[in-house]
Amino acid sequence: MIKRFTSKEDVFEIAYRISKDSDYAKEYARYEKEEKRRFEICEKFAKEKGITGSKFAIAGDGSVNMPFNENQKRNIYFFIEDNELNRERFKGSLKKKSSLSRALRVFSRNSKVSKEFAKRCIDEGIVVNNHNPDAWAYLEDLKRLNSEYKYSLFESGDFMYMKIDMGRSIDITAPEGFEEIPVSEFYFIYEHLIEGKENDKDE
Repeated sequence: MIKRFTSKEDVFEIAYRISKDSDYAKEYARYEKEEKRRFEICEKFAKEKGITGSKFAIAGDGSVNMPFNENQKRNIYFFIEDNELNRERFKGSLKKKSSLSRALRVFSRNSKVSKEFAKRCIDEGIVVNNHNPDAWAYLEDLKRLNSEYKYSLFESGDFMYMKIDMGRSIDITAPEGFEEIPVSEFYFIYEHLIEGKENDKDE
């Protein structure tokens, strides 16, 4: 019998070791690969246009986890870092506020920069709305909790590790590739992972 933890605040915890061959791990790998590609496209485009800063974001009204088509091009939004140089250079093109972050400004969809960036996204087959896989999509019993849960995730070696904090205790049927482990093991592996990273910094 695996020991699960209950905190003083009545938060029930359950932990899993996830195989890299699982559907969840494969989808997470796709998400991370696309995130890197999206940033590279933004960074290259920014240099071409004289945009300063290292913070970017892409969003749009349309498909999730798949590229937009030509008909969705006008629904793509390009966000850049909100700094003095960008505000001065693109003052006629940037909107005053961003719904994503106070540190970002979004280009007006009718601006030249926005239209060129949208075309780049279509030509490069960029996934505009790139969403990481949520736990409830693979652990369907979590849907019974509505929003009464949160989860944390990390990778170590050949596995991913997930811990779920639930507002109440429920039985969960895990899919293939998910192995329930003691919560104490999750913390043990995570602490060793952090210690290893700290040691690497000191060297």
